Amino acid sequence: MFDCLSVPIGGSDDVAPGDSDRAYLHIVRVLLDAATGTPIDVLLRGEGITNLLQLKHYLKRPGLADDLLSWEHTMDGETVTLNKLQCEDLTAIGPYLTSRMKSAHIDITSRTRDDFDTFVGAEFLPAEPVNNSKVHTKTFTCIFIEDTTRNINATISSPPDDDTYLVSNTEQRNNFKSLIDRGANGGIAGDDMRLICHDTHGRTIDVQGIDNHEIPKLKISSCGAVARTQRGDAILIFNQYAHHGRGKSIHSSLQLEDNSVKVDDRPSSSL
Repeated sequence: MFDCLSVPIGGSDDVAPGDSDRAYLHIVRVLLDAATGTPIDVLLRGEGITNLLQLKHYLKRPGLADDLLSWEHTMDGETVTLNKLQCEDLTAIGPYLTSRMKSAHIDITSRTRDDFDTFVGAEFLPAEPVNNSKVHTKTFTCIFIEDTTRNINATISSPPDDDTYLVSNTEQRNNFKSLIDRGANGGIAGDDMRLICHDTHGRTIDVQGIDNHEIPKLKISSCGAVARTQRGDAILIFNQYAHHGRGKSIHSSLQLEDNSVKVDDRPSSSL
């Protein structure tokens, strides 16, 4: 983790020397979850943004939300655009930084993606009050097109003479990356990992799943990823994984335990 100590003076964006670049990298890579080459990263680099001050000025641009929805970039013959979730993140990151960077001693690099998600769901997209006779709250779990599971805290109003339900737009996003599978005998690297190298002997493996679905000839590889721990971010290296490069990575409990990694994937006893 980086140390970032900044001192705001009045309403200015003054930052301690050297901290702006480090804080900016944390905001982009961790809070916005924008790895190199992803749409947000491509957009910001295209705008010439390399530090926190430039990012703050960019986020104050009039009409930014509309510009983000219509933004596109051609890279390697393919058109890159921002999806709804990425537009929402860029729109919310400015108010988030204003909210979190209020104290005299600022350490924005101690903030996690979960903290940003909580802000977006609880503060940036507040629920509108519903004034009807019967009001109750329920929590729903929904799968969105962006392959993101979200827990929706919905305030539902059911008028006595009307069957129409009114649902507020407050949401708490629960973004998870990798999966653990005790039934798998090997790991599969998805798009939440970065390829380090393929097996020098060119070995491949055929992966078979449910209903005999098979992905043939995946290269055996070493991959890396960033994991969040109670002591900050850590870089993990995964060897002997089948490199798929799409979807969420799947970790084999057996493979991890065979390499002396403790896997706690069993449910806790009910009290």
